[in-house]
Amino acid sequence: MDDLKLADDSTTGRILHSDVALLRQTIRGELVVPNDPGYDQARRVWNGMVDKRPAVVIYCAGSDDVITAVNFARARNLLVAVRAGGHNVAGSSVCDGGVVIDVSRMKSIEVDPVRRIARAQAGLNLGEFDTATQSHGLATTMGVNADTGIAGLTLGAGFGKLGRKYGLTCDNLLAAEIVTAGAVAIFETSGLERAVRDMHAAVKHVAMSPHSYIIAGRLRLRLDPGTMQF
Repeated sequence: MDDLKLADDSTTGRILHSDVALLRQTIRGELVVPNDPGYDQARRVWNGMVDKRPAVVIYCAGSDDVITAVNFARARNLLVAVRAGGHNVAGSSVCDGGVVIDVSRMKSIEVDPVRRIARAQAGLNLGEFDTATQSHGLATTMGVNADTGIAGLTLGAGFGKLGRKYGLTCDNLLAAEIVTAGAVAIFETSGLERAVRDMHAAVKHVAMSPHSYIIAGRLRLRLDPGTMQF
């Protein structure tokens, strides 16, 4: 066969085996396709009732891999799902016959205890984030399940046990690194009003561009004295 089997959908493109071979050589992360031993694990998400079969799962090692993955899917008119924690109950972080861009292995975090700022990559889950910040006696509003991804939580507003005192997770978002087709844009914010405006402008711009996507590669969050227990 010359191409991988995709979902029966005329709007999707094709992925040739030669495309997969080239992609494996290009990215720093890992690429998984249906014939690989780890495929069933790679397509699994938190909601065990979701049973979707993507053509390709790309485990990104950094923003450069994310850009490559976005451009790969865009050039072939492929359906894309983005996965960090994979906690979306509807299963939106995986797709049938398309490309899953997985950032769950991007787990770098830097905590500045003096400025009370954390710079965190999108692959971190809440438990990992809190472990890093609480080692300095700091915390910010996060959710209530340790295995939830911080990226999806933040983009979905984010409410947790500290919310009544410190606001939503998005209220504490100071900057976001957003990956689009072929570029990385860093939105620095000086307050919630500007943050909402900038993020909304970015989403609106990308949404109007055919076959373009936005992915949060890194978040910068304000921290306050506090503790979280799961």
